[in-house]
Amino acid sequence: MQAARKDDIVAIRDELAAFNRSYSEAHASQDFDRIASLYSDEAVFVSSGRPLIRGRSAIASMLLEPPESEMVPIVFEAGDVWESGDLVIDVGTYVVSGQQEHRGKYVVVYQRQADGSLRLLVDAPTSDT
Repeated sequence: MQAARKDDIVAIRDELAAFNRSYSEAHASQDFDRIASLYSDEAVFVSSGRPLIRGRSAIASMLLEPPESEMVPIVFEAGDVWESGDLVIDVGTYVVSGQQEHRGKYVVVYQRQADGSLRLLVDAPTSDT
């Protein structure tokens, strides 16, 4: 995969920051339909201890499962970013705030849509705590 130019990386990072804010806001307000809309129809969610969850509707169903506790703020920070064709890969970190702070890492693959927007194609979070 060929590395993107420096100016392109800055633009992609700005785009990912906006995407991550949108996800975080939807999560904080428990707007699961909005979260699901951020995934492509063919998306795959990869999580430890669970089978692969394939497709936007299956991911939406997973999101609707009763949470173990109240929803708390989550903040994503893009890390290493690559872009090639209609794919963007981000290896970053996240922090979930609450009574106890929870940190983790993620690998996500975004797919650029015909309208230029990004949708999650692969979402693979891992927990540090």
